[in-house]
Amino acid sequence: MRFYETLEKYINACGSSNKEISELSGISAETISCYRRGVREPYPESKSLSKLAYGIFRAFRICGTEISEEEILSELSSSLYRSTETDAEGLSNNLRLLMESCDITNNELARNICFDPSYISRILSGKRKPSDINKFITDTASFIASKAENGENLSAIAGVMECKTQEITDWDMRIRKIISFLSSRKEYDPINFGSILEKMDEFDLEEYSRTMKFDDSFSLPAVSIPGGHKNYCGPNEIKKSELDFLSLTLASDSKESVISYTDIRINEVMSDKNYMRSWINGMSMLLRKGLDLKIIHDMSRTTYEMMLGIETYIPIYMTGRITPYYFVTSQSDAFHHILRVSGAAAVAGGAIEGFPDSSHCRISTEKNEIRFFRKTGEQLLSIARPLMEIYRKDRLREFSKLLNDCFEMPGTRRIYLSAPPFFTIPDEVLESILKRNNADETKKKQIRNYLESFRKKIDPVLVNELSYFQFSIFSRDEFAVHPVSVIIPEIFYEDNLYYTYEEYLAHIRSTALYLKKYPHAQLDTSARQAFRNIVISVIGDEFAVISKSRRPSVHFILRHPRLIDAINGFCLSESDECDE
Repeated sequence: MRFYETLEKYINACGSSNKEISELSGISAETISCYRRGVREPYPESKSLSKLAYGIFRAFRICGTEISEEEILSELSSSLYRSTETDAEGLSNNLRLLMESCDITNNELARNICFDPSYISRILSGKRKPSDINKFITDTASFIASKAENGENLSAIAGVMECKTQEITDWDMRIRKIISFLSSRKEYDPINFGSILEKMDEFDLEEYSRTMKFDDSFSLPAVSIPGGHKNYCGPNEIKKSELDFLSLTLASDSKESVISYTDIRINEVMSDKNYMRSWINGMSMLLRKGLDLKIIHDMSRTTYEMMLGIETYIPIYMTGRITPYYFVTSQSDAFHHILRVSGAAAVAGGAIEGFPDSSHCRISTEKNEIRFFRKTGEQLLSIARPLMEIYRKDRLREFSKLLNDCFEMPGTRRIYLSAPPFFTIPDEVLESILKRNNADETKKKQIRNYLESFRKKIDPVLVNELSYFQFSIFSRDEFAVHPVSVIIPEIFYEDNLYYTYEEYLAHIRSTALYLKKYPHAQLDTSARQAFRNIVISVIGDEFAVISKSRRPSVHFILRHPRLIDAINGFCLSESDECDE
C-alpha cells in the first residue's frame, strides 16, 4: 500500500478532516491535502512524519479508538514510496522535484557536477544509481543550494522539502537539508546540548566573580612590539599571539570594543589547559575593564569543536557583555582566517586546512593599521547575523517588547520547565508564597502585575496554537532534599520563592485543570528532571529562548537553525527516554 493510501485509510477510520488533522499535528492543511492526493510525501524519519503520526493518534483518541502512536508511525513509515535507505527510485523522485522547483535542466546539472547529461537522465528515470552516491548527492546538494540565493528559488525549495524558508537561509543548513531530502543519511551529528545546558544551569556568576577576584594575582606578561609589528608562525606561536593581543589590549587606556573572528581549527588549542586558563582569565579581565566583545563564530565547525567553543564561552555569555554573530554564507574549507582588533592592537593571519604548521599571523600596534583592521572588522559585522541575543536586567524593557512579539508568533510551543508554569498558579497560593518568603511590597506588586498581564496574553495562544508544557513531579522525599522554587525569569526576579509541598501540589493540580480548558494544550509530567534554574521555550523550528532564573537571571534568544535543532533534539530525546 502506498503512503497516500495508508494515510487515507487512517484519516477515514478516525473520521477527521484535513483541517482537524492539521490542528492536531501542527502540519498545514494544504500539506496534508498534498499527502492525501499523492502529490507529496514526507521523507523518512522526518519531523513532519512524526507530527503526522501524533496528530492521527490524537484524532483516534478523541473518537474513542485505542491505537498506539508507534503503530501508526510504523505503518506510515513502511508505506513511504522511498525507503529509509537511498534507492534509485527515491533519489530520482526527490531530485526531480528539486530540479523542477529551480528550473534546473539536465544539461545544467550535469555541467556543474561533471556528469554526462544522458547519465543524469537515467538517474532521473530511476534506471541508474550513481556508483558513488554519497559524492553525487553532496555535489548535487551544493549546486542546488547555490541556485537558491534568490528569494523565489529559496521559497520553492522550502516548499518541496516541507520546511520554512527561514530554516534554509543559512547556507550550511540549506545544504544539509537538501542532502537529507535526497537521502536519509545524516551528514552531520547534532550538537548534544545536554552538557551545555547543564553547565548553564549550574553556573553561578557570583561564585565565578569571586574566583576571578581571588585570582587577582593573575596577569599576562607585558608585551613589547619593536617597530609596531610582530610575526607569529605555527600553532604554538598562534596561541602566544592570542595572549599577547589580550595583554596589549588590557594595558591600553582605550575603551573601544573588541572585534574577533577566526575559523582556524581549535581542538588542539583547546586541549592546552594552561593556555586556556590564561586565555579565559584574559577575556574575563577585558570584561572587568568594561570592554564590549563582538565575536563572530564559525558555525561550520565540527560538532566537537562547536561544543568546545560554546562551553568555553558560557561564563562570558552570562555577563551579557558579549554580542555573538555568525556568517550566513559558507566560508572557505581550504584557507582559514584570523582577525582580532581592539583599540590597542590588531591581529591578522590565516592557515591552510590540514596543515597546522601553515598557521601564521601578525600583530600590529600602528594606529593606521589598527584603523584599517577595525574598519575591516566592522565590515565583517555588517554582513554577519546575530548568533544569539543576550538579555540581562539592564535590558528589561527590550526583553519585555520581545516577549510581547513572541505572543504574536505562529507555531507550536514547547516549554520545558523545572516547576509548573507561573501563569497557572492559584492566586491564594501565590499570596501565601509571597508572604512566607518575605517578598517586599514593590516586588509583590511587580509579580502580581506580570501575572495578570501574562494570563491575558497567553489565552489566545493556547486557543490557537499547539502548546506543550513539560515538567517533572517530585515526591515528598525528593522535595525535602531539593525544595522547589517558583520560576519567574521573565521579570529577572532572582530571589527564591520556595513552595511548601502542599503549595507545590496545589499548583500542579491547578496547572492540569487550567490547561484542560484548551484542546491544543498538552501537559507532560513524565519527563525526568533535568535542570533547576533553566526554562527552555521553543516556538516552531526557528526561535528558542533559554532562560536562566538566577545567579544570574539572563535570557538567550537563539535563531540559528543548527542550535534550534540541537535544543529540540536534546529535549525530545529526554522525553523519549522517559517514555521508554
